[in-house]
Amino acid sequence: MPHWAARTGVPVGAAMSSPAWRWPGRVSPNVPVTVPLTGVWIAPAPQPPVDCATGVAATADSVFQIGSITKTWTATLVMQLADEGLLDLDTTVVTYLPDFGLADSEAARSLTVRQLLSHTAGFEGDIFTDTGWNDDCIEKYVATLATDPQLFPPGEMFSYNNAGFCVLGRIIEVLRGKPFDQALREHLVEVLLGDDPLRDDVALLLAERRAGDGRDE
Repeated sequence: MPHWAARTGVPVGAAMSSPAWRWPGRVSPNVPVTVPLTGVWIAPAPQPPVDCATGVAATADSVFQIGSITKTWTATLVMQLADEGLLDLDTTVVTYLPDFGLADSEAARSLTVRQLLSHTAGFEGDIFTDTGWNDDCIEKYVATLATDPQLFPPGEMFSYNNAGFCVLGRIIEVLRGKPFDQALREHLVEVLLGDDPLRDDVALLLAERRAGDGRDE
């Protein structure tokens, strides 16, 4: 929904049908469905494309990257470990990851799991180093944080931290003894849904968006 609709209280249906939704002179990205507080499902019409650059039409089977929604999954996996007595939220991260480091070694030693969960870890969180897609990608990523600067002491204030949730992902891997993707499927997705709806095929994600744009695969 356009930010002005959310802030001004414009009804969802009106926001979806508004010309502003289509961005003057541009094609808007796809938003397949909106669920307002009333629980009534509202689908935008006409359906925007899945990719603005190629104009490929979206379908019910279109694959999307869902970004930070996955932080809820990660937090749930951490809380499962806590419920099972395998992890203490107020224990330091280095208890579970002895090699964990930051530019501020004192902060790295004192940082707790709870502070990671609550975005109060204090280190720079917008670190987007590409460490690949293999099973060791999270382990490799966390190792790169050894030079990550500290913005404030752990627990002092809130600062949204993407990197911190990668550290949590590595803790999950170590305590479960399996890659994060496998832990997610076995301990959350399959438990809730009985099946695996996750699609992590990057080639599939890109192929759909490239359809009809004339580029070689």
